[in-house]
Amino acid sequence: MTNLKQAGLLAALTIALASCGGESQFPEPTGKGSFRAINAISTSPSIDFRLEETSPNAITYRNATTTRRFDDFEYNFNFEVRFASPFPEPADLRRVAIATQRIDANRDYTLVATGSVASPTIITWEADERTFDEGGTVSQIRLAHLAESLGEADVYFTPEGSTPVLGEERGTYSYGQVLPPFDIEQGNFTVTVTAPDDPSTVLYVSSLSGYVAGSALIVAIFDGTADDLAPVRARAIEAGSGTSASLPDSRFDSSIRFVQGAQSMGTVDIYDDEALTNRIVAGLPYGGFSEEVLRPVGNQTFRYTPADSTETILLEQSISLVRGSRYDSYALGGVDTLFGVGAFRETQPIEIYPQIAVTSTLLPEDLQLLNAYLLEPGQTVADRESPNFLVAAGLVSENLRIFPGAYDLVLTRPEQTTPVADPIPLNLANGDLVRFVLFETSDPNLVDVQPQP
Repeated sequence: MTNLKQAGLLAALTIALASCGGESQFPEPTGKGSFRAINAISTSPSIDFRLEETSPNAITYRNATTTRRFDDFEYNFNFEVRFASPFPEPADLRRVAIATQRIDANRDYTLVATGSVASPTIITWEADERTFDEGGTVSQIRLAHLAESLGEADVYFTPEGSTPVLGEERGTYSYGQVLPPFDIEQGNFTVTVTAPDDPSTVLYVSSLSGYVAGSALIVAIFDGTADDLAPVRARAIEAGSGTSASLPDSRFDSSIRFVQGAQSMGTVDIYDDEALTNRIVAGLPYGGFSEEVLRPVGNQTFRYTPADSTETILLEQSISLVRGSRYDSYALGGVDTLFGVGAFRETQPIEIYPQIAVTSTLLPEDLQLLNAYLLEPGQTVADRESPNFLVAAGLVSENLRIFPGAYDLVLTRPEQTTPVADPIPLNLANGDLVRFVLFETSDPNLVDVQPQP
């Protein structure tokens, strides 16, 4: 019997016993402990984490739940994932792991989901809850290794102005391990991960970051994703609240790929300076995709001009670029309504289902909202009561979860069955991701569907 069921039974028995003049035989808590969960599975969707049957906390990769405190009893901690189901069935919510853990008073627990989505391995880290004196000047740090691609490594936590020196590492750790906590005076520090006994072989190094007094932090390294430039990224998780901050590798900038979806501009060049002297993309036609362009971090303004001409700026677009991340940038609109949209690239595979994304640049009013069907072999639009999803012009598509199998992607106007493009055959397996962008053609009844890099 779970403890929450016990709690409900306890309440009922307490009333019954009180009416009989008796006393409850159930134990009383002696205190509370704290806990949180971390998702360390790079190819996972969001995972729902529950204590017994309480409301779930959703955790995406490299993130933690909020920290909670509960009475010092033993509990089941449940991890649940939504798998794809055949259309139009709702997602299949499955409980993929149960970790039974006693919460002791004044202890802190971190449950980490690792391994595969369908059958995760749950690692538990324990430590004493940390309290700080009012007006104190120290923080507590725990360094953790959750980068599955890395083997054993040394980790340094150095103050401003210092560099890693062999013998001054905070410890050597392997995947799944967390080092004992240590205190630091508030200030600016750098986290550096190196090959064992070799501080010159740097595997990851953070920017200089400020650490505030009175906080207990878990600083964990994780594997990068398909949308990261660096192979490793760290995250600082505040144990008191569960809030966290990304710590990308300071040696990497950002990158961007441009999509020319504004037919009125024709073929364009793209510059990154006001004087139009530094051309970063040349001769990008309507319906075209640029190569990936490396860019410095921070706010960037890109200026579109006609190809081989700097007499006119057709469009100015500003994007704030975060270190270590990949972006897509779309030029959209008509002659008088040109605008740019920048978005984080989202191409990380999910191991338990395929994904599809369709972004539309279409201007004609009767094409600005389309029905998208994933038809199984032999099916037609007339066989279906509703589309799988809608495609709205000017909005960057999210990645949609679908059931693996063979399909034809068919696009129609609302309440019509005539396709606006040739059906696109797809054969999708778990972990696949296909992305498309829709462009206008010279025929108002036909749409050009291009695969997006």
